[in-house]
Amino acid sequence: MARAGGSVMAMNFLTLSLSPGDMINLLRQLRLPELLIDLITFCHRFIYVLFGTAETIRIAQYSRGGYRSPVRAFRSFALLASNLLANALVHGRRVHLAMLGRGYQGRLHGFPKAYRWDARLFAIHLLVIASLLGVWG
Repeated sequence: MARAGGSVMAMNFLTLSLSPGDMINLLRQLRLPELLIDLITFCHRFIYVLFGTAETIRIAQYSRGGYRSPVRAFRSFALLASNLLANALVHGRRVHLAMLGRGYQGRLHGFPKAYRWDARLFAIHLLVIASLLGVWG
């Protein structure tokens, strides 16, 4: 159980501290399959679209009295889920067609970044970590 929690915390740390481009470059350096990297990239970009659509639908339902009682709230939530699925399928199909129109051939291309070692930045990181350990240790 502790390993699963640690894994989730490490994954959250990576996804919240890296930009999507950096995360893709890191996964490529770790030699993960390209199909898996593309799937992670699509999911990462698409989840924000889904959250925005769900929030728009929920606000529209709320303004029309869709959450006045528990029964109406359950019905409104079921309608939200079904409409969200339908919108996601339509949006996914549109994105796929747009990508094919732009020459997508099964691989997302990114620009790899060349990182260079900076001793000053490393020293600042060490000082911050040492100060945090000193305060909380």
